[in-house]
Amino acid sequence: MRPMKCLHQDLALEEVAVACDQGSQIVTRLAGSRCIWAVQVEKKKRLRKVGSQGRQKRRLRLDVVCINKGLLEREEGPEKDLLSLSSKEDELGDWRQEMEVRESMIEGWIASDNQKSIGIDKLKCELLEQNKRVRHLSEEVVHGRRERNRALEQAEVDRHVA
Repeated sequence: MRPMKCLHQDLALEEVAVACDQGSQIVTRLAGSRCIWAVQVEKKKRLRKVGSQGRQKRRLRLDVVCINKGLLEREEGPEKDLLSLSSKEDELGDWRQEMEVRESMIEGWIASDNQKSIGIDKLKCELLEQNKRVRHLSEEVVHGRRERNRALEQAEVDRHVA
């Protein structure tokens, strides 16, 4: 394996080369005589506006290690997975927005129901007051009829006596 750029400031390039060789020997022992490819993929993704966060950029870094030359075709797999992941994130964002809208609608309905129940309670109180007034007036009417009947009876008695 070729020596890579200095991985750490404290190491000399020769030490890095030795470390890379040792690492490749270990990987070769583990993977056999297959070729090892390391690919670094960086992706930028624009996120849609969600809430008050505004637009954001996210940098995703993906290290892909392929064993065998035949697996080089699979390098697109992580990119497809990454695109699939971004579409799922968008779908999740859409779902969250839809849920927020539904929650606000439910809160509105609850508030409306609370207002309706308050209105119903007011109407019940008014109905009770009206019923009390009707009872009171009917008692006055009954009392007035009794008084009138007594007055008529008294007038008849007075007429018979006279």
